Amino acid sequence: MLSIENAAYYVPNNFQSIEDASSWFGITPLQAKIYKRVFGLNTFPVADKLFAEDLVKKTLYNLLSDGSVNFDSIKLIIHAHTGQVLCPFGESVINNIRNEFYMNDALYIGTSLNNCTSIFDAFEIAEILLCDYEKDAKALVIVGEVTFTQALRLVPNVSVTGDAAAAVIVKKHSNHNQLLAMTVSCHGEFSKGLWLDHEDQLKFESSFQMMMKNVIDETLNKVGVTLQELSLILPHNVNMRFWRQFSRDFNISPNKIFTGNILKYAHCFGADAIINFVDAKNNGHLKKGDYFLMFTAGLGSTLGAALFQY
Repeated sequence: MLSIENAAYYVPNNFQSIEDASSWFGITPLQAKIYKRVFGLNTFPVADKLFAEDLVKKTLYNLLSDGSVNFDSIKLIIHAHTGQVLCPFGESVINNIRNEFYMNDALYIGTSLNNCTSIFDAFEIAEILLCDYEKDAKALVIVGEVTFTQALRLVPNVSVTGDAAAAVIVKKHSNHNQLLAMTVSCHGEFSKGLWLDHEDQLKFESSFQMMMKNVIDETLNKVGVTLQELSLILPHNVNMRFWRQFSRDFNISPNKIFTGNILKYAHCFGADAIINFVDAKNNGHLKKGDYFLMFTAGLGSTLGAALFQY
């Protein structure tokens, strides 16, 4: 059974408001106000003159620099990313990271198949491959994106994306932050993502809440936990409207959904779940024995849920 041992993230300190960026997005000031007031997307972090590799390195310095991690115990490095291209051809972000942090013997893998849900693919890969190593072996899962095009920065009528990176160390044979169950569900009828026609986009929006509920229920049912028994849901930060609607439709207290970061960071791709976990833990929102659920949705459309016990 996989467990989270430690986690950290890095968000650039350069924030831009949706209203100030409206002309670059190609939306009107009125539309920008809708993104802010209806979707709860106020500001988003921008990695000025930084690349994805820079963000990941800053995250790893936060995670590893205190000396508590034995680099020799990290046998796997898995980079889960949404952007298909992160660096010039012939370069490798994950290999550069491996060399700079003296983890030269670690096996390294990248995955981006399920876009923002690829973080859960990384968890699954780690759980399987760690079986072939000694008991104390660990995997380092990293996520990090820099949004360099308008098409990536704005998902029309859905979200705004920010630049950030996160990292998590996972291992087996631990009683802390155990991954109890996980589900990833693909809905190929919406595979065109940003390029859905108007009719299919409306269908997606009307179906999304039930698709979300189904993947969450499937995950909880694997271990007999109910939605009401959850202490906290750590959401993808796509927008506030989805989660307000989820709270109303399925009778769960909005206080159980950790949405505070949506206002600050907007949607930081696959890093959302780890960012929210770190802040929820550090701010005392979780106590020993609590069930908490990570949820992500990848453009395409792939939905994922992972149940942990703190």
